[in-house]
Amino acid sequence: MPLRRRGRLYFALTPLYSSGRYLAEASDYLADLTSARLLASAYEQVLARLSEGPRGVLCIPIELRDGAVYLGGELNKAYTYLFDKDGAFREALRRLLEPGSSGGSIDVEDPP
Repeated sequence: MPLRRRGRLYFALTPLYSSGRYLAEASDYLADLTSARLLASAYEQVLARLSEGPRGVLCIPIELRDGAVYLGGELNKAYTYLFDKDGAFREALRRLLEPGSSGGSIDVEDPP
């Protein structure tokens, strides 16, 4: 049973019959509680710094011409290199660019 759900009687009697167990459980609980509070505080600080306005969505057309990858009409050397050297990337990009593809997530891991 989680420590926080145990009753007052448990907390009153446990130190009398097993002080080591009580201290171990209490220290684990306090460590978890402290970590949760620190994370919550960090998330609140990060979220407070983000602007409240709507986020823009960036869409760039991607094309494949003669084995080269173009983003927004300009040659992208990094994606062209990946397309040339990485078979999983090449296959994923081809599937993405198929007519009727809705985009979405693509699994680029090599099969076992």
